[in-house]
Amino acid sequence: MKKKYGKIDFKSEDRRWEIDCEAHVALRFKRVFARVSETSFGTHTLSDTADNARDLEWFLERYPMELTPRAKAHMRRRADEHREQASVVERLLSGRKRAKPIELAMPLREYQLVAVSMVRLVKGLLLADDVGLGKSAVGIGLIAHPDARPALIVTLTHLPTQWRAEIAKFAPGL
Repeated sequence: MKKKYGKIDFKSEDRRWEIDCEAHVALRFKRVFARVSETSFGTHTLSDTADNARDLEWFLERYPMELTPRAKAHMRRRADEHREQASVVERLLSGRKRAKPIELAMPLREYQLVAVSMVRLVKGLLLADDVGLGKSAVGIGLIAHPDARPALIVTLTHLPTQWRAEIAKFAPGL
């Protein structure tokens, strides 16, 4: 039987993982999971995200721990969500999956549609294109989806007029 280095439990009411492990494993755990405070002691907590579940699954390959069957099933389900999401992202970026078109007065370019699809899939995206490549158009394409509204656009003080004009050009109904 493999040595167990601790215990992991999932608290569904708080949507978090609780990890109790040996001190040397806790040191490694804190390095792998950067959001866990380096000063945490005893029980370490981790939010219930798909990427955390997949990383926990990976961490347990090296440092096996006890899990309840319910916690193990939840970890596998969330890790599978992450694997599926990563697969879709890879297919989008490679061009093997086409981004869904968006009904706008002025159509988005393919790479802009990919950016909108990515942000909707992963729930966040840092878009750092050069000036003039259509970051505003991507933002408008995103808020064209009713489930992305209400939306707040935070911009430099000299750009609200430009944003108003871009919204009028791409999505006059907004």
